[in-house]
Amino acid sequence: MTFNEVKKEYMQSKIDFDGVKESTLSVIATQYKSYIAPILGNKVIEDFRSRDLQEFVNTLLTEKNLSIHTTRDLASRVKNIIGYVQWKYEIPVYKLVVKYPPRKTIAQFDYEKTFTNDEQLKILRAISDNPSIHNMAVALILFTGCRIGEICALRWENYDLGKNSVRVEHTLERIYDPYGNRTKIVIQAAKTATSRREIPLPDILKSWMQSQQCVNLPHWFIASGSHKPVEPRLMRTYYYRLLADAGVRPLSPHKMRHTFASNLIASGGDIKTVSTLLGHADTSITLDIYTHIDLSKKKNVIDSFWGRTKKKEKKQSTLTILQERTASL
Repeated sequence: MTFNEVKKEYMQSKIDFDGVKESTLSVIATQYKSYIAPILGNKVIEDFRSRDLQEFVNTLLTEKNLSIHTTRDLASRVKNIIGYVQWKYEIPVYKLVVKYPPRKTIAQFDYEKTFTNDEQLKILRAISDNPSIHNMAVALILFTGCRIGEICALRWENYDLGKNSVRVEHTLERIYDPYGNRTKIVIQAAKTATSRREIPLPDILKSWMQSQQCVNLPHWFIASGSHKPVEPRLMRTYYYRLLADAGVRPLSPHKMRHTFASNLIASGGDIKTVSTLLGHADTSITLDIYTHIDLSKKKNVIDSFWGRTKKKEKKQSTLTILQERTASL
């Protein structure tokens, strides 16, 4: 039995037994179509050995130039397919062992890849000069730290005027149809319980939200201003256009999410609160990414312990600066 022969029933098993979401099934289908089928499609599973998996891994790393993280995911998918065959057909398979090159450095959050205070102010000025629906959606990314798919899925029924907050409950994305050769837009429930969260908005956004709120059309989407959503690909186009108009670096929307978190931590936000607002599954994720970004705080602790702390004028946090300078927006 080859990988290609078992692919269809393996995909069905992910639905029947694992209950995977459509977007997850799409990822599996893309993995198979792009990497597994071209390299291993005609390989007989019963004869598959560690050397075959090692050759697969080496090909992904050297010829396809994939990252170690992506390569590990693909190798795990191959093992999962083999495990299914072993379980379904009671076919004995060999234990698979594979080696990866050592990581040069542990992947960590790059503090240089966030928007500076000056850049954030330029972005806000550009939004103030042209407060369109799409530009204000970018403001929501900056002030909520939401993922772009979450912003695209927000409806007016998710906005609470009294609390001036938004409830993140869904995510929108365009996925590859696992049963065809086309793509489609899907709106799905947030992946985890922690991803479903309520985020308070700063007062500077309240007047705009109130003026735009479609009270009688709660199912309309905030980022599009209509009953049809704007998909992430197009939202990214609007996003980068705004950055160009503002004259700032074209950092990705996810870097704006990092900027949101950095602002909170620099303002004294505790890790638990920041983690909750970001929708992280565990505070350890937040700790791994963000706890090392503020070297000045670490230095202050050391200096204080040794009695060498000098009195200096306290610097305002990024959030305070933004609040003060944008009060008139």
